[in-house]
Amino acid sequence: MPTIEIICLEQETPLEFFNLPFALEAENKLIPHRGLFYEEFKLRRGCIYHLENPEMRDDNGGGFFADKLLNWKNSHEFLQFKPEFVPAVQNLLESLLATSPIKKLIFYSDYQFGGRARRYKRPLTLEKFWEKHNAESLRLNALYWLIDDNESRSK
Repeated sequence: MPTIEIICLEQETPLEFFNLPFALEAENKLIPHRGLFYEEFKLRRGCIYHLENPEMRDDNGGGFFADKLLNWKNSHEFLQFKPEFVPAVQNLLESLLATSPIKKLIFYSDYQFGGRARRYKRPLTLEKFWEKHNAESLRLNALYWLIDDNESRSK
């Protein structure tokens, strides 16, 4: 089962989000639910947000899966959210990026059947991230750096 996690870099206290169409767990220790990119986080600080299936809001049984958030129609190598979850994920990413003291997020997924791990070093604006999403070219088992669009223009 896939996990999808977002790290809001340098954030000290997690934000609370209400009325999301999926479950969300947040904490200020960067411990992913799976280990694919754990080495990337050892020296970083921030808060981690775990996106989870809707029914996990009321489940304290330790399951942390996001398979029901994804559109599986084309492949098990690409990450695409189901249309009903896209607006909430967009708002979540925008809110986290706005509150990151350094205006950077790490977005990644870990899926045991999703192909080899990929680390993309070139940062993406949210606009580019969603372009890739809509073009069905975001990969599972991938780590993406997301930056504020204003930050990218200043470079």
